[in-house]
Amino acid sequence: MLKTSLSVSLLSFLLIGCASSSNVYEMSPGIFTVTATGDGYTTADRVMDLAMGKANEACASRGRRLDVVNQNQSRTRMGIDTTIALSFRCV
Repeated sequence: MLKTSLSVSLLSFLLIGCASSSNVYEMSPGIFTVTATGDGYTTADRVMDLAMGKANEACASRGRRLDVVNQNQSRTRMGIDTTIALSFRCV
């Protein structure tokens, strides 16, 4: 039973995949950027949600709302991972 439970947990982890994001950085006055990367098991939508979430948090902490300036999606690490770079301002 324990072996089956462990196998199911491991399989669930592999299907969910992993995603991480950078800190939010101010690239020029009023323009911020954040990147998020997901492994080959993570959808691009999940990676975008992570980047947008970090951007929304940054603007909310300033009492403002998010305005996306630019977004770029690329394949990284031998075309396996998805990286999204998001530039935004808080208005």
